[in-house]
Amino acid sequence: MPELGVHVLVKFPVISIKGGTIDIHKSEGELRRCTKLALKKRWYDGLTILDRDGVLHTVRGAKYVRDTGQKAYPGLFASKLVEVELEMEVSERRLSLEDVRQTMRRALSADPGFWESSGRDLSKVLKDLDAAASIDEIWQVVTPLLT
Repeated sequence: MPELGVHVLVKFPVISIKGGTIDIHKSEGELRRCTKLALKKRWYDGLTILDRDGVLHTVRGAKYVRDTGQKAYPGLFASKLVEVELEMEVSERRLSLEDVRQTMRRALSADPGFWESSGRDLSKVLKDLDAAASIDEIWQVVTPLLT
């Protein structure tokens, strides 16, 4: 299991949640890459990370480590990516199945227009989420939406 920040173990993949934005990160390296603008605007401050085991982590902040030499997407004017070191809260909370379900529901429901515009049936996704009998089944419902 990778180690982030102040000796906080996180089991990947993880889902990061901030406001109406939800994203999946398959590795520590992927989680720690962002644009310079995102770092400058303090994107990571207060970011919630839910790991594969249902443990909720909070990011205090991030510090620049190095340029990655990669771009966020192809193109001449694409933003370049940097690598950051995450400063994690030492406290972490293991969530119950119901808490994981509710966390996912809130995150997915924060921007229903996004799901509708992407051709997803949010009501069906939420029903599948409610039917999940384990944290692993919740991941099976959510992962295809975000990859």
